[in-house]
Amino acid sequence: MSKIRQRTKNLWIAGLSGAAIMGCLFLSYAVYSQLHVQKIKRDTEKQYEQQIAELQTARQEQQAKMGNVWVLKGNVAAGTRISAQQVEMQEMELRLLPANVVGTKEKIVGKISKIDLSANTVLIPSMFYEGQATPNDLRNEQFAQIQLPLNLRDQDVIDVRIQFPTGQDYIVLSKKRVKRVAGNTISLQLTEQEILMMSSAMVDALIHHGSIYGLTYVDPGMQSSAIVNYPSNAEVLALIETNPNIVEEAKTALAKVARKKLETALAEQQMRYSNLTLGPSTTPQSVVQNEVQSTTSETSPIDNRDDGVLTKEEQTKLFEQAPIPNDDAGSDQ
Repeated sequence: MSKIRQRTKNLWIAGLSGAAIMGCLFLSYAVYSQLHVQKIKRDTEKQYEQQIAELQTARQEQQAKMGNVWVLKGNVAAGTRISAQQVEMQEMELRLLPANVVGTKEKIVGKISKIDLSANTVLIPSMFYEGQATPNDLRNEQFAQIQLPLNLRDQDVIDVRIQFPTGQDYIVLSKKRVKRVAGNTISLQLTEQEILMMSSAMVDALIHHGSIYGLTYVDPGMQSSAIVNYPSNAEVLALIETNPNIVEEAKTALAKVARKKLETALAEQQMRYSNLTLGPSTTPQSVVQNEVQSTTSETSPIDNRDDGVLTKEEQTKLFEQAPIPNDDAGSDQ
């Protein structure tokens, strides 16, 4: 019996020892697993934190390289006054931007574009010039007396010049933007002084067989204005003061000359490019002359002339109708 009890006791001791050993092993494994998981978690969190820090650093570096600029929302033609609704702010890399980029809206709004600009164009000061305040005496004027360049379009910029048979050539109006072109008539905005200058030039051209013509600028945004050098004729100004109708007579005569030249050019072009043929006794010049003569009035000797040029007798008659004072009239040019 004692042997059996001893054996049983040994079995219990062995079982308990095995269980204790297994428990210790399991506990050790659990502790080890927990420590390993925590280590992996710490390593992962550290890696994530490092990546986040790198991304934040990269973002800060990227933001340091970016700058706010003003661009156009849509296309803008040369000579356009920029409004606040036409521009917007965008963020771009500084390395892609010019050094003198416009950074504030106030430096753009109200200025006038020198050149045609496309949408999303980064704006710089050299693209604009200061728009002057609108003068109180600025008016819209239409002229049909100016010989226009070929293919003249709206918004083109021209100089208006006067040329005399002697070869003398003067600038009457400088760098004027054509608001609208309709046939041989153009619309310009002129001040009171410029209106008087044009009146003087038209009368001068009528009396002295001159011609008034326009020349376009090649690059109006970059080219400076020509200097007006037309000397106002004191005698002509005195004639205008004493006979205000002389200006209208000059406008009518010069308009007929300009219209006649335009119609002649159109008729010649039609003869070259059209398959239509005229009769043997009909020429473009005769057609134009008949049309011009049919529209002329017989109330004025000036209007009855085809070329609008006065003869010596007609000039004498005009000056007799409007006597010019002799008290140093030519000294105030």
